[in-house]
Amino acid sequence: MQSLGYRLMGRWIGHMGRGQFQHESIRTAPEVKYEKTIGWTAHYSIGAGFAVGMVALDPRWLERPTLSRALAMGVSTLAEPWLVMQPAARTPSGPVPVARDGPQQAAGGSRRRIAA
Repeated sequence: MQSLGYRLMGRWIGHMGRGQFQHESIRTAPEVKYEKTIGWTAHYSIGAGFAVGMVALDPRWLERPTLSRALAMGVSTLAEPWLVMQPAARTPSGPVPVARDGPQQAAGGSRRRIAA
């Protein structure tokens, strides 16, 4: 199963700078210069933002970390793509193919491996 990578995320973000937020298919959208770098930078920046946000909510957490707070942040980082990015990626004809095909294929592959 091929990984999505972050090149397409970089392409999506790159087009946002040009005022285009929706695409019929981000895979067939014109490439953006440095899209792979943009995508990986965004990925790590978002992760760092979650960490900074968690500490900003309660700076004392660094002195006395708790498993429950760490797990809550972990769940929120898993929920965020489905609750924020997937709805934002909707087009008039439905979700973009990356959003529609990628997770379904991944979930189907996971179910097959678990069932085997």
